[in-house]
Amino acid sequence: MPKGPIVTTIAENYGYFITASEGLQLPNDARQRSLQTWVPLPTDLKDRVASIVNNPDTDCASFIKMLVATATGISGKAFSDDPMKVFERVNSQGGLKLRNTSPYGGQATREGNKRVVHINPVLSSSDPRLIEHIQNAYAVTALNEIMHHARKSGVYDDRTLSRAIFTLLTPEQRAEHPLPKTSNVEVNSAFSQSIQAALSLAKWGSK
Repeated sequence: MPKGPIVTTIAENYGYFITASEGLQLPNDARQRSLQTWVPLPTDLKDRVASIVNNPDTDCASFIKMLVATATGISGKAFSDDPMKVFERVNSQGGLKLRNTSPYGGQATREGNKRVVHINPVLSSSDPRLIEHIQNAYAVTALNEIMHHARKSGVYDDRTLSRAIFTLLTPEQRAEHPLPKTSNVEVNSAFSQSIQAALSLAKWGSK
């Protein structure tokens, strides 16, 4: 049999990574696939986050203030309950960047002693409407992740935010969305973000 390159393709929601065995070259089509680019963060990311927070059809800003106040009682004093001040806090330090955070949509962490938010990138597209949709999704992820940095010292972890959100739910909502029994990061991250997404679609208390 003719000897050809051994190609390993790892397919995830963040794209494709292709490698060849040592000493063998990838065919041109494989090289092109490995050079695919991500949809960049929008240059107006801050404005997009602000538009989510200040959407007149929701009570997002009020909900965040209640969320931070509740998280303060659980895990310690807050830096601010204003998400835009928290955004500036992160943006003036490590910033908000695209980086593989799979299986999570994003991650609030530090680079050295600087606060940073990493957002999981999505492969680029030739469709401007899809790019716009992806960049709006980046803004949603950015808002979710900066709230971890609302704590004055350290971060509010996923378990803290899950407990805080659950406390704010109505009895009916609690029955529909029971608090996870585990402290697992992935489970609590999925819980808190799904509840925040659902509540952001309506006025607070209307669901």
